[in-house]
Amino acid sequence: MTGLLKSLRLEKGWSQEQLAGIADISERTVQRLERGDACSLETAKALATAFDTRAETFIERTGGPAEPKADEERLREVQLERKARQNFKLYKNFAVYLAVNTMLVVINLVTYPEHLWFIYPLLGWGLILAFNAILVFRPDWEKRIVRRMVEKERDGTV
Repeated sequence: MTGLLKSLRLEKGWSQEQLAGIADISERTVQRLERGDACSLETAKALATAFDTRAETFIERTGGPAEPKADEERLREVQLERKARQNFKLYKNFAVYLAVNTMLVVINLVTYPEHLWFIYPLLGWGLILAFNAILVFRPDWEKRIVRRMVEKERDGTV
């Protein structure tokens, strides 16, 4: 787990001290785990909460030291699992959006059809859902915009 924990921590841009605070474990524990020491179940649960993954991710699968390739595979598994969870949450939110807004349309049209107030929650919630979809399906959108701005700036000054 040596490389896995460090890779996940650096992916988030956290120091060891920040991870310790977020996971509510000691900084010394983070250092020990990154050195390759075994992880207790309680610590694994705390790390899983901090990194939005399963506790099993941080429990060594073999009794010996972890191999770098195994850590890379586990890191990829964690990333794919996190991506799948984000997709599922988006689809679940979309289903709730459709169900609730369908009911609001029906309530509005049955009770007070002169004023179509259902449009307000439909649009407000829809914008939030659309932004969430952008974050799920295009997680690098901010970097791409910055890269384009830098390229335009470079082209304009050259």
